[in-house]
Amino acid sequence: MTSIKISTKTMNFEELQQDLDDRISAAKVTGFWSVDAKKEWLNQAGQRVCDFRPWEFLKTAKTITTMGEREYYDYPEEFKYNSIYNIKIEDEEYYSEAGRYRKKWDDFQRYKNAGSIDKIFTNHNKWYFLCPVPEDGKTMQLYGLRKWEKLIEDTDEPITPSEFDEAIVRTALASCLRKARRHDEANSHIAEIFSPEGGVLLNLWIQEQDEGPRGYAGTIKSTR
Repeated sequence: MTSIKISTKTMNFEELQQDLDDRISAAKVTGFWSVDAKKEWLNQAGQRVCDFRPWEFLKTAKTITTMGEREYYDYPEEFKYNSIYNIKIEDEEYYSEAGRYRKKWDDFQRYKNAGSIDKIFTNHNKWYFLCPVPEDGKTMQLYGLRKWEKLIEDTDEPITPSEFDEAIVRTALASCLRKARRHDEANSHIAEIFSPEGGVLLNLWIQEQDEGPRGYAGTIKSTR
């Protein structure tokens, strides 16, 4: 199995594209692949890598103020949908003993209609719902995961730490190999990166749990 290449500095978008070009050339993949196509492969790869686990470096937090007597709110733009794992309103946590219902819409509704006094929430589609409905003007702290930020400019850097660059580029290379109908090679790269039994990302996940988060650290951001 190919080991992951560790760098002390995260590549920017231009460097990721160059790395991908070098690997395409080394693999002797024939055919014309547009710059836009390769950029899209890299962005799709970055999103797939971020979705592999609830990485510590993706954890973030935001503070908003409750508005009116509202049961539900839109997800913050920078949050991945369905990723909120804790909510505090005026330092009171919304999960209590009903935490297991957070992601089950029907159970949340039954629990709410039963008139429970526990404070619970659930993620549903592009919103999060609260029970009981908080009063107006309360400080609400949201804890969730950042979503992949699409790379556009050559100077843009991925939200992932440097040790994830290899996984992103090789996943993008697999997309190119599939287009060239070299499916066995593409599948081999994907297996080495995403295998639940010792793949590169699983090893990075274990390392992260052992050593603690690297890269971006979530902080409370206030929105009034």
